[in-house]
Amino acid sequence: MVNHQSKSWGACMAEPVVLSAGLNFLASKSPDALMDHFATKVFAPFGPLNLSPQERGHVMELIIALRFMQGWWQDPELKAFLPEWVNDMNIPKPVGILDCRSEPNGNMFLQQLRNAAFPYVLLPAANAGPDLRYSVFSCYDKTTYTRNSESSMYISVEEAQKNLATMKPANWYKSQAVLHTQCSEELKNHRFVHMRFELPDTAPSMAAGFKSGAVGNDFVICVNLTSDFALKFFGNKFVTSYQKFPTEKL
Repeated sequence: MVNHQSKSWGACMAEPVVLSAGLNFLASKSPDALMDHFATKVFAPFGPLNLSPQERGHVMELIIALRFMQGWWQDPELKAFLPEWVNDMNIPKPVGILDCRSEPNGNMFLQQLRNAAFPYVLLPAANAGPDLRYSVFSCYDKTTYTRNSESSMYISVEEAQKNLATMKPANWYKSQAVLHTQCSEELKNHRFVHMRFELPDTAPSMAAGFKSGAVGNDFVICVNLTSDFALKFFGNKFVTSYQKFPTEKL
């Protein structure tokens, strides 16, 4: 994976060509292998040698990015969750992932908006809006690994409200006046599929509005672990591991 480092671009892993080739091979030839690997890492018990909640959240973003590398929208079972106008686009698989979470000016985000054929999955700058962008898809990911009770976990009302706010393209890069204006100009001719990931579930008081469907010219897919979409998107083993996580001894 390539990421933005200060004023230049660099690889964030050793031997990037070999590792990228391996990831691409597994993503296309053995899709369950990487998902099973990530599930083992994310849902390992807390401890000094294991991932922190924040690190687990970062891994979740990569898991979603992996599913985009696999072209999940081309799966016949998942096509059923998408509106006809998206399926008619015949969106190709991306060629790679660009990690721009540390990019200060949002330049790559703007380039992607300007180029409908932009071939990379983009992880935009933090707090800019979506957590992931590719083609018409914009993903917003809120996860928790902290119990709300002895047997349940769900994200807070505040986190759910943040997702709702960032799902509005008019709010993207709002803190950067020039870039916000540039984005606003590009957004006039765009339609989006907003994917609202709230895992394992949204806050109970927000559940009534947690529904998939058309919103104006756009489309929203709400994803928690009880949804049919999640089972087909993440796979049975991953969903089962997440559902068991709050009941296990941490």
